[in-house]
Amino acid sequence: MKASTVFLSAFYFIHSVLLIMSGIFFIGLDKVPHVKHALGRFLESHPSIFSLIGMGFLSVGVLLFVVMFSLYKKVFYQVKMDVSSVVIDPALIQGYVNSCLAEVLPNISMQCEVVVRKDQAIEIITKLPATNIRDHKDILSVLEMKLGSLFKEKLGYTKEFFFTVSIDK
Repeated sequence: MKASTVFLSAFYFIHSVLLIMSGIFFIGLDKVPHVKHALGRFLESHPSIFSLIGMGFLSVGVLLFVVMFSLYKKVFYQVKMDVSSVVIDPALIQGYVNSCLAEVLPNISMQCEVVVRKDQAIEIITKLPATNIRDHKDILSVLEMKLGSLFKEKLGYTKEFFFTVSIDK
């Protein structure tokens, strides 16, 4: 899993917990009158706190909107490639994948992330430039053939591996 996905999940989790706690606080505020009066006196003596609270909610809302929009404007493909057991070094695989990507798409500098799953299956995560669907299919079929033969020839890797691609629109 990518670090950005973990960070985003943690952010949404913390935000959800804070909203749940705020809801519980305001529901319980009716049951504890002295806290309600103390909070009212505090807000009357510091009216500028409303602007700060509003700016905080506005900032978090805009941030969530931008992040949500940026997540859903990508198209993801995951091709299951059939290509039985070796120990895998992700750095070595990443070097092979980077050279293969540079060969297939020479004018575009692309970065990839190699993840080795618990069962020693390889997952390669990268981004492709925005083009039409026919170009995506052509690029993916060329990458499938080249990576499959490269892994089999250089590493003796014959298990299936996954190639996950996000495409910015």
